[in-house]
Amino acid sequence: MKLNHFTKSINLILFNLHFFLLIIILLIITRIGYWNLILVEGQWDEITYLIAGREILKGKIPYIDFYEIKTVFSFFPYIVASIFENKIIAIRILGSISILISTYLLFLQCRQLSNENIAKITCFLFIGLNSSIEYQSSGITLFIYPFLLLISHTLIFGKKNSNNLFIVGFLTSVVCLMRLNFYPLAIVNFILLIFIFKVNIKEILSYILGGLLPLILFVSVYSSLVNNGFYILYESLFLNMMAAGNYINYLWHTREIIIYLFDDIVGVIFLFSTLIIIF
Repeated sequence: MKLNHFTKSINLILFNLHFFLLIIILLIITRIGYWNLILVEGQWDEITYLIAGREILKGKIPYIDFYEIKTVFSFFPYIVASIFENKIIAIRILGSISILISTYLLFLQCRQLSNENIAKITCFLFIGLNSSIEYQSSGITLFIYPFLLLISHTLIFGKKNSNNLFIVGFLTSVVCLMRLNFYPLAIVNFILLIFIFKVNIKEILSYILGGLLPLILFVSVYSSLVNNGFYILYESLFLNMMAAGNYINYLWHTREIIIYLFDDIVGVIFLFSTLIIIF
């Protein structure tokens, strides 16, 4: 009986392996044509972040030697890409790897919520949506996909204990520090934990502590390395972030994503399949 169960598990893994080989091939086909293109549709964000990554790698200090309304968390993928000679190809490949990891996480969640066939269709649609020219440059959003899916996986399938909620808080904080205008995610998760999952105060505190940890690490490390580092972060990052109205940017991006999905048949099918999985 145990051997039969083991054999079924192996067959299932091999079957999914073929599926993911197909996903990898599809991902490469839909993205490789843009890997060596410096600018995609005139989008300068990727180049700006690559320059920031290069400057950090050279020992330059953010908010003093160069300025960008982002935390260092935003620049990690671009720092890695800056190690390589061809930084453009490197960051595009890293973006593709992020999409591949996200597709795998999406497959796992959709299979548990619905069935394997719908999960595979959703993955193909996800690859199709990200093959659009708007998503060919490796912007920060591509790199937060895995974090968002890990958060949703833990909230939907994981036990709502202190350890898991600490992880959710930590991942949520990383997302918000990578994209400052995603801070409503922390509030939404907090509301879900209280009113939907009805967790106790100990678990809420674990979520809050997990969320504070990346922020404390960022501020502590920067303040220890830079004279008046805390004041520089407050004046150069926090005040400018508030002045830029990132909460408006968050609502604007949300609206743009919805418009984008409804503007294309692939997006409509993706939304439709997502609703089927949820309900």
